[in-house]
Amino acid sequence: MVAEIERVEVGSVRDLDEKSVLRQTLPDGRAIAVALLADGEYTAFEGLCPHKGAPITEGRICEEAVICPWHGFRFDLRSGKPVGTPSIMKLSVLPVTVESDRIFVTITK
Repeated sequence: MVAEIERVEVGSVRDLDEKSVLRQTLPDGRAIAVALLADGEYTAFEGLCPHKGAPITEGRICEEAVICPWHGFRFDLRSGKPVGTPSIMKLSVLPVTVESDRIFVTITK
């Protein structure tokens, strides 16, 4: 079976600054969040923490990592890898593109 790839518009660059997170629900029902990093790059990540399934989209962004509000675990927003703690858990990050001030994420269905 070949996975389908789809680009989904999730918002505008005007919806974000370095201190905010844009929360959206994808057409398939998955929650995601989009954040603006300090270098001007956008990142998107799936909404559930891989540790206990907590809604990590409610977490705080700090130094290019998201901090899970339920257990304090940090994940790098570029790679999804844990920060500061050895672990096999990884946060799912999604490719982001920006065209004409519109933000798109690429998902696999």
